[in-house]
Amino acid sequence: GGGAGARRLAEDDEEAGPTEASHTALPHMGDRRRTPTKGDDWLAPHVVSQLAGILLQHGCVPADSAALLNLQLSSVPGPSRIGIALLVGLNVLMWVMLCIDLVRGDPPDGELPWRYELGVWSGDYGARGLVGIGTMWLCHADVGHLTGNTFGWLAFGLIILLGHGPKTLGALFLGSNFVVGVTCWFTMGDKTITCGASGVVFCWFFFVICVGLMKVLGVPPNPGCHKMMVCTCLGKWCHPRQCMWTPRVVRELAVALGVAVIFGSLIFGIFPNPGKPEVSWQGHAAGAFAGTLGACIIGRRMRRQLKVERAAAKRRKELANGK
Repeated sequence: GGGAGARRLAEDDEEAGPTEASHTALPHMGDRRRTPTKGDDWLAPHVVSQLAGILLQHGCVPADSAALLNLQLSSVPGPSRIGIALLVGLNVLMWVMLCIDLVRGDPPDGELPWRYELGVWSGDYGARGLVGIGTMWLCHADVGHLTGNTFGWLAFGLIILLGHGPKTLGALFLGSNFVVGVTCWFTMGDKTITCGASGVVFCWFFFVICVGLMKVLGVPPNPGCHKMMVCTCLGKWCHPRQCMWTPRVVRELAVALGVAVIFGSLIFGIFPNPGKPEVSWQGHAAGAFAGTLGACIIGRRMRRQLKVERAAAKRRKELANGK
């Protein structure tokens, strides 16, 4: 089928030497070409990076490049492929709606922008305000607003999708929409319209930052935390014997560190900014709360499962030694 043909194509390229086609087929891998395996968390972002490089270089995707990209994507599990398509598709939908707004223009000469119809109307506790809770993420104020959200939407969405699966990503999306929408509905000034996917982006950002720590240390406060008197005495919560380390947790902590270094300035978005009164810091803070809460739930579930597995392994070892 197509996979076998792509493999033969890759082998032919290697035998034929460094031709222009074989060089541009995998612009970011070079001689380190490998056959991907299931469970490669880096794979989908890597393929997206390749696709972007090819489009920038050629303006299209050559046939040989498309075959090799499809070969790599074939190793991504089916639900993840569907999740990636939905993630990118929803972002494209946001851009389409913004372009429609830009073409239609604003009143009185143009039509009413989408944000007036789909945003959250604070102080309006009727049907119009209620509908905005579920649709505010679709519409944005301007190009700069959506551009800033697009990077976080795709980056954090891919990290969660490939690390925790589409169900976790979907639950965080729905939960953050509800928490952010209700918060903006009740806390913003009367007749204030709040729109944008910033709340969802902040939810995903704080989830990525916190989930590894919650898995290692557990969810605070554990018994003994309230007894800490100085910073060097953190109670039972941070005691080394309470820590649970697995290879997956180490990877998640490494990803969290990288995200914190690159996007760390987002943390300041959850605080009021007198210089930008139009920015809804309440929505950002609500999204951060939803993401942290999700990290606590996932972390606690993982620790319970790991404790059961370790207890069972210890019991099996004791039985084996007894025999």
